[in-house]
Amino acid sequence: RSAQPFKQVTFLLPTEEIGVRKKDLSIIPPEEIWAMRKKIIGLVVEALSGWQIWVKPHPSMENLARSRKELESIAPTVKVVDPSEPVDRYIAQSKVVIGIPADSTALFTASLQSPETVVISADLHGELLGDSFRDTKGIEYVHTLEQLKELFERVRDGRYEKQKVPAQPDSFNNAAEAVAYAYGKNIHG
Repeated sequence: RSAQPFKQVTFLLPTEEIGVRKKDLSIIPPEEIWAMRKKIIGLVVEALSGWQIWVKPHPSMENLARSRKELESIAPTVKVVDPSEPVDRYIAQSKVVIGIPADSTALFTASLQSPETVVISADLHGELLGDSFRDTKGIEYVHTLEQLKELFERVRDGRYEKQKVPAQPDSFNNAAEAVAYAYGKNIHG
């Protein structure tokens, strides 16, 4: 990273096109899910005017044409990228990484890979398991559009201060060591 912060946002796009509300276990239909995705990206465009927005689909996403058509039409700064590209490339280049339910391990990866990056878990439908990162240090959990807008404004205006995440060792021998470290240091919550 350079000393100048990148004016880039990565929006992690899950494959799921329906959800389940936590409060009453009702189905959130695809139209409502897509409307909220577009609303979030529109809010980024509005609050972080001029910033590049990378929409990174999950690698198993199949209907890329719909995503591209619907999301890239929001603004010229929105680009849906190839799902097979490594997410860490976009994390490293972004000042902000946004995930929505179904929660992505890429959010946790982003919080460790780039501790200075603003990592956001946006559970705006109150989804079942949508609050997986609610108490995770290094990940901002929001559940309303107002909270999300205020967070974007703080980032834009240089008023955002990230909660410090404890230092991690440079490497692990395997995934089990990384998980044991995370739980031992209470990184998960």
